[in-house]
Amino acid sequence: ILRHARGALRDHKLDAALRNIDRAWRSLPADTATLAPIYGRLLSLEGRDHNAALGLLQRAADLAPDPDVAALMAYSLLRLQRPEDARLHTEAALAQYCVVSGGLLFHVAGEVLRHPAIRVPGWIGRGPNLELVGALSSDEPSNVLDIRIDGETTFTQLLGSTDRADPRAFSFPSPQLSFHALLEVSVRGAPLLGSGSRLPADFDLDGRAACSGNRLAGWARIRWLPTRPLRVRIEDEKGCRTAAKTSRVALPGRRWPFEINVRAAGLQGSRIRISAQLPDGRWHPLPDSPLLLEPALRLARRKPPRLRAWSASVPHRARGAVIRASSTDVIIPVYRGREETLSCIASVLATLDHESGVTVVDDATDDAALAAALDALAVEGRITLLRNAENQGFVASVNRALALNPTHDAVLLNSDTLVFDDWLARLRAAAYSGSAVGTVTPLSNSGSIASYPYAQGAAVTPDYAAAVHALATATHPGRSVEIPVGVGFCLYMRRDCLHDVGALDAAVFGKGYGEETDFCLRARHRGWSHRLAADVFVYHSGGVSFGARRAALLDRSNRLINLRHPGYDGFIASFLAQDPLHAVRRRLDEHRLSAFQGRFVLIVTLAMIGGVKRFVDERCRSLRAQGLFPLVLRPAAAGDKRRCELWTDAMELPNLRYDIPKDLATLTSLLAAVRLDAVEIQHFLHLDARVIEAVRALPIPYDVFVHDYAWICPRVTLIDGSGRYCGEPPVAVCQVCVRRNGSNLGEAISAPALRARSATWLLNARRVIAPSADT
Repeated sequence: ILRHARGALRDHKLDAALRNIDRAWRSLPADTATLAPIYGRLLSLEGRDHNAALGLLQRAADLAPDPDVAALMAYSLLRLQRPEDARLHTEAALAQYCVVSGGLLFHVAGEVLRHPAIRVPGWIGRGPNLELVGALSSDEPSNVLDIRIDGETTFTQLLGSTDRADPRAFSFPSPQLSFHALLEVSVRGAPLLGSGSRLPADFDLDGRAACSGNRLAGWARIRWLPTRPLRVRIEDEKGCRTAAKTSRVALPGRRWPFEINVRAAGLQGSRIRISAQLPDGRWHPLPDSPLLLEPALRLARRKPPRLRAWSASVPHRARGAVIRASSTDVIIPVYRGREETLSCIASVLATLDHESGVTVVDDATDDAALAAALDALAVEGRITLLRNAENQGFVASVNRALALNPTHDAVLLNSDTLVFDDWLARLRAAAYSGSAVGTVTPLSNSGSIASYPYAQGAAVTPDYAAAVHALATATHPGRSVEIPVGVGFCLYMRRDCLHDVGALDAAVFGKGYGEETDFCLRARHRGWSHRLAADVFVYHSGGVSFGARRAALLDRSNRLINLRHPGYDGFIASFLAQDPLHAVRRRLDEHRLSAFQGRFVLIVTLAMIGGVKRFVDERCRSLRAQGLFPLVLRPAAAGDKRRCELWTDAMELPNLRYDIPKDLATLTSLLAAVRLDAVEIQHFLHLDARVIEAVRALPIPYDVFVHDYAWICPRVTLIDGSGRYCGEPPVAVCQVCVRRNGSNLGEAISAPALRARSATWLLNARRVIAPSADT
């Protein structure tokens, strides 16, 4: 498809290229990261739908940040008459990316400069060799730049004069700066667009590496200038160092591949450090470095057995009488994120019970204000403060705190979380609900398998999280569900489990991510179980401490977990497929829906695109204009009548999915509890007839909309096997047609039975509306 699109562009056939990319976008959802920047670029080039282009470019920026994508987003904002947003976006791009002379960002910065609503004297950025590049507005009379470094050192740069009406471009070597220096550039006291920026500390270096046999291979890129190939070097534990063979042809996403033969290079040991050279000459490790080889992952005991498919019915080792720990330590490792950290500590201190205390581990933070605030809390006796002399990493910090009180239970709590009310007592109750419970995890908005409302996690506000916690305590009091592993954002650990299993593995997972999974799997192999406390919800902003390195650390931990615990991916995949937490999430959604004070109109419809969907979408907009809310009941997937779902735009309720007939009574009870003003049956295709009967049994009159011929024709279209209109023959002929050509209803029902059922459904409707003369 991409070859066809490229060929169409060479032939100057933009429409044909767009059609190819659109087809790929719809048919290849797994390739979103590759397709989004291409699709967004083509839409920007076409220039007809800048809103659509902006949406795709934002998707591309989320998946793979890129200076061209950032520039095109600013360009789309200009075309959408949003000059202030375009200015802010360009300013951020100039700080985040290299500006190549003649490149997209260079040209778009000039476009922004020329816009009459954006009043700046010029723009400033960094070129590939860290030189200062930019342009002054054509109507700026001065040609003198005032340059300040870290607010102190000041000098001027005289630019050449020109008579051209276009912006005056310039480029000159940068003064000697430390890589983190603040650079401010102004003209006649007015700052240039892009002034006040610092170079990214590692130029947003990204990369991955893996080793198979003697072949070590991977890729690296700097987002600051993704078109530049990188030099890569490899170093073993003994200091033996060699350069990797790098390609001059990039992989998709402008990732520059490299490889090396470990044995031929003379590298030894089980820890390989991989670094890339940054534009300022410094060597910086890849975010997933060091690469650990299999010997570094071996456990002291024999290799754990291969994990099988998830099952909560596996018996766990009996532990006999359980001796409850005397106290619980809430352990909060701290490095950066001052506001989030202090808010987290405050929320814990406000909710502590008499059985618990707070231990904060300062992992050598470079934020003096944060360190001072922690000192003040320690002096007041509100926290126990441990301070590492140098940065040890998350896992080593946790282990230090775990060793402080060897008889206490512990809660590992990320510093970017907030807790509410009696969260700790509820976690403790779940932890001692069985003799073999080793760890307990609460629900969270961003908690991996413990996430709500979306199983994949989502950003929410702290107020929303507090409300969900109150809802969870009321909806699921005392309820817990077994899960395969605990999740580290908030993990209650029983001390007897810690004594049996041992500490977290800092040698392997010292960078963070994966350490709690490894601990829980080791515990599982020793007969311990892990549970989710359905009556606790913890707010988690997610990834504050690790920033852009998060994706690399997640990839690294997943690779190491699978090497140490074979079968892990399949084990988790089988848990997600069974989704035993769906009932927990759905019950919360049901309570929120039934408590909603607005009035709904229930719309029963299909799950296919086309005319019915367009009509229903328009109907929903009409209802909202009347102050009503649509509540749409439809198949969860086209062609599958075994599962249906409810949807509304009144609030986010992604878990209202029901297996039919197993969940029919639950669905019926919910519909009876919702404030319904009216019911509309727009279509019944791929819905179990029992669902329609349940809707008809509601104490509210229903209207029927007849969009097509599914009410009388099992083939839906009144088209026979020849592809022509059948002429609506006697029903006996219809039966022969269905036997010969098949039915499109997705259910086993004859033409006479279909018509008899339709007669009942239509005759008992309050109104029957046919939107077209044909129907």
